Amino acid sequence: MGSDPVPLTLQAAAYIGLVVVQTFTGVIYRTAQSTGGKYEFSPLSAICLAELFKLCMSLASHVKNSGSVRAAWHGARSDVSGRFLLFSFALATLYCINNRLSFKLFQLTDPGTLTLFRTGSAFVSAVLLWGLLRRAVLQLQWVAIVLQVAGLIAVQYDACAGASRLEWSTYALLFVMIIISSISGVFNEHLLKTFKVSLSLQNIVLYTFGFLLNLMWFFSPPAATVANLAGFSIQEEAAEVENVEATLAIRPGFFHGFDRFSAVMVVVMNACMGLVITMIYKYADVVIKTFAVSTTTVILVIISFVFFDASLNIVMCAGMVTVLLASYIYISEKLRQAALDRASAAAAGAGADA
Repeated sequence: MGSDPVPLTLQAAAYIGLVVVQTFTGVIYRTAQSTGGKYEFSPLSAICLAELFKLCMSLASHVKNSGSVRAAWHGARSDVSGRFLLFSFALATLYCINNRLSFKLFQLTDPGTLTLFRTGSAFVSAVLLWGLLRRAVLQLQWVAIVLQVAGLIAVQYDACAGASRLEWSTYALLFVMIIISSISGVFNEHLLKTFKVSLSLQNIVLYTFGFLLNLMWFFSPPAATVANLAGFSIQEEAAEVENVEATLAIRPGFFHGFDRFSAVMVVVMNACMGLVITMIYKYADVVIKTFAVSTTTVILVIISFVFFDASLNIVMCAGMVTVLLASYIYISEKLRQAALDRASAAAAGAGADA
């Protein structure tokens, strides 16, 4: 007997929640920057606090589902293996690097462009699965991948200037971000399908590693290194110190800058993103997630044009539509093939029973 269908209201809530959180995240990351495109707080500490908040929420969920703290502990000891911890650590490391890249890229480009590029992670994941695991990619899906690339090229080419809209170094970082996101997606799928571990317990392990990795990263390098990598603005008085070694020794405090509302909202949005993604896993599916990302992309492109001086023309609009349609074609073909496979399996099962 199949599971009960998820109510439409819950699916709609998951869709709206993802759109709202992704939109506000893009805007907050940009508005949290001070003059000169610097952050007056440490992005590392913001990620640490967000990971800690998500860890607490996952712990509460796991204890509630287990019935007691003792049962939750025994369940974790029996379900979590060394191999699972190793894979989770690798995934947390990828997320750690990707989160840092996100802060940097929000300094180099507008939220709409960044979100549009992120839609390419699903296509890169397909290519990785095809190349590494020999997972089949359907012919129409290859067409969608080519359309995706063509659309991104159209969006990023400035016909009037005869050049790309961004620096090549920024495109390199965007490409690295997409690759890491894609590998993370493949890793996450492997964890979900290979290990019999509940989603809340998996999140506990993942967020624990994420918190510890970001915390160690915050305290390990000199302040100047943190400033350059994360875009942190070292206090002006540091620039007046003549001794270079003394300047390098200055380290921004962990909670420095969090008296600003925008800095607090960065932590809140990061934490909410984890909770909304959990809702998507539980109540929605890949179609709703795809449409949510597409909706967010359109909203952020408009916001970037109105408030962040991003350019927008007919060629860019056509390229954006091409990218979004490619996403729809790719997901639709994937779901159609999955439905055919289920029908074939059901027909084969019925024939065996006859």
